[in-house]
Amino acid sequence: MLRLILVVVVSSFLCSNALFAADSAKGQQHYQQHCSFCHGEAGTPVMGGLADFSRGEGLVRGDRSLKERIEKGEKGCPSYKGIMREREILDLISYLRTLY
Repeated sequence: MLRLILVVVVSSFLCSNALFAADSAKGQQHYQQHCSFCHGEAGTPVMGGLADFSRGEGLVRGDRSLKERIEKGEKGCPSYKGIMREREILDLISYLRTLY
């Protein structure tokens, strides 16, 4: 029984932490290409009403929620589904987390 619990815990940990493999350097490139025009070079927005990533705004949610948000678009941000691959979005999320 203990062995089964250990397997379940380890499996859920490994499956839920895809960002450990994400590349924030590649994410920075995607940020510069797709996000910096509105959200600023260092995460401080150049337009009013946008999330200030340098203050952690918009980042207080799980990675899955951020991924869905980026894919669907919201509040003036375009949908990146079909534009960015899943791996690229995960890299972007990894980089966003370094801005705060």
